Amino acid sequence: MLRKARAGHCCGGRVFGYDNVDIMGANGKRSHVERNVNPVEAAIVRRIFEMCASGTGYARIAKLLNAEHAPAPRPKLSRLAGWAPSSVRVILNRRQYLGEAVWNRTRKCDAWGQQRSSARPETEWIRTQTPALRIISDEQWHAAHGRIGSVRQRMMKTGGGGSGTPHPRRDRDSRYLLTGFARCGVCGGVLAVTGGSHSSARGHMYGCLAYHKRGTAVCENGLKIPIHRVDDAVLKTLAGDVLRPAVVMAVVDDVLAGLEPRAAARDVARLRTDLQTVDREIGNLVKAITVGGQLDPLLVELRARQARREELLEAIAAHERLDASKIDRKTIEQKVRQHIDSWRALLTKHTSEGRQLLREVLAGPLRFTPEGATYRFEGEAAIGPLLAGTAGLTTKVVAVRGFEPRLQG
Repeated sequence: MLRKARAGHCCGGRVFGYDNVDIMGANGKRSHVERNVNPVEAAIVRRIFEMCASGTGYARIAKLLNAEHAPAPRPKLSRLAGWAPSSVRVILNRRQYLGEAVWNRTRKCDAWGQQRSSARPETEWIRTQTPALRIISDEQWHAAHGRIGSVRQRMMKTGGGGSGTPHPRRDRDSRYLLTGFARCGVCGGVLAVTGGSHSSARGHMYGCLAYHKRGTAVCENGLKIPIHRVDDAVLKTLAGDVLRPAVVMAVVDDVLAGLEPRAAARDVARLRTDLQTVDREIGNLVKAITVGGQLDPLLVELRARQARREELLEAIAAHERLDASKIDRKTIEQKVRQHIDSWRALLTKHTSEGRQLLREVLAGPLRFTPEGATYRFEGEAAIGPLLAGTAGLTTKVVAVRGFEPRLQG
């Protein structure tokens, strides 16, 4: 990789504005990969720099590009497709568009071989000049970054209440109940707090962040509802539909029934069948690597199969260690009821306690789907972790499904 980087070859994945081209050797096999400028994407890169220099903000640029259905960088796994303020910022800070390739800025693994990214000292960076890959001029770069710098200076002067210092970033929890727990039912994006002032919660509402930051081309859900109405509806639903002892104890009955010897034997048989399938897939991937297949995607698939194999082996071992005859149902029921009581005690209007409850109860995000002037929200409450903790068991997540109240706007 060092040799390829010094030669100016491509040492990474896809970069917006360029195409990765395989260069074949005399033996007919791939020698290396080079980048070529993609004319369509390069035009978008230049336009982003021009809009930024003229005073257009990141969010506005993203909305304009999405409205025009302009090609966008490939999204990361589980992310929305299309332009976002963050992807615009990445484009504006990538010096590769100046014809400067920099490699070896990060270390992907630690000394033990575990995947853990960390920054390398600048003395270890490898810089190569690639004039053929230049997309923007020095003047375009300085014009855009001059504008960014002036905006940053202005924000620093006003952001600290006139003190001339920016707001410090702190590692602290959100002061809003549903931050990180709510998703838009239309696009799958984040349901975030919008509007209002920074000093108080007055005027703040929950709305789809993709709609407000990326535009209607990405999501058409423009419904906003005051945060206190949404918070109250979620807490009342958890109290009335999820944390009732009868509901939780019904789940306990189902889990304990699944731990009976006959049911456990069926689970182990199914897990062993899955393990055989994964072993065959691993063998096929190893053969494909041996004969010279595309290495990067094959290694990704191989790691995924190996991780799945470890999960199956752990699940089989847990089932084999379990002795259902030693499970004390009365003790389990007592501990579960105590835990329910502690959860219900968190059903207050104090945001920190409510967020603690959501972390413990929810199996995944709440999905808010607009229906006219109302929101219908639904989610899954995980009871499995509670049972595992109180009974000393290793069990799958069991969910209470289907609580779908409507929220009037």
